[in-house]
Amino acid sequence: MPHFKIWHFAPELTDDQRLRLAAALETVAVDILGTSPSAVSVEGIAVPGDAWKATVFDVEIVPRHEDLVRKPGYSM
Repeated sequence: MPHFKIWHFAPELTDDQRLRLAAALETVAVDILGTSPSAVSVEGIAVPGDAWKATVFDVEIVPRHEDLVRKPGYSM
């Protein structure tokens, strides 16, 4: 049962963007992981740009850097 947590810069995505993102992640999960579409959940979290380092980079990215499958191409 994959759960995708997507942190992104604010502002919030439009309803259409949110639905398209969730559908794309669902498709990938079904194809790659072999899971049922009903098992996929997606969370979108809008973070103001000036809070990105303290909220996401320092808390989510730096401590897990070695475990990241796709590492960011930036540093802070």
